[in-house]
Amino acid sequence: MISVRPLLTRVKPVFDLVELHSAHGYLLHQFLSPSSNHRTDQYGGSVENRARLVLEVVDAGIEEWGADRIGIRISPIGTFQNTDNGPNEEADALYLIEQLGKRGIAYLHMSEPDWAEVNHILMRFAKKYAPVSTVRLSAQVHTQ
Repeated sequence: MISVRPLLTRVKPVFDLVELHSAHGYLLHQFLSPSSNHRTDQYGGSVENRARLVLEVVDAGIEEWGADRIGIRISPIGTFQNTDNGPNEEADALYLIEQLGKRGIAYLHMSEPDWAEVNHILMRFAKKYAPVSTVRLSAQVHTQ
């Protein structure tokens, strides 16, 4: 297991908050994706296991900075850099968002593959996640 604490400690005096990047085919997104995560240990298989690393990183950030200074970027719908979210992409994303809501992080930054339809797709999805989580969308944070 990699430790994020040294990084979070070093940037704490410089930044107001940290956005964890769990989107666009980068490492944390690859763990979430059933198409790229073929592990058979506690970090692979079920959505709970695939989300484990992301949630462990979030928990480490919360421990070091506090939940009100941690945000996360996810790409719950579509394919990014050959990282597909799988056939249960909405249900898997809702599970992750629900878990993030339990942690009380500052905001959720959702990204999707078609910028031309960004408001249509993400707002439709946001309506589905609203009942399971209190995490604010980054657009809501921006307007406050």
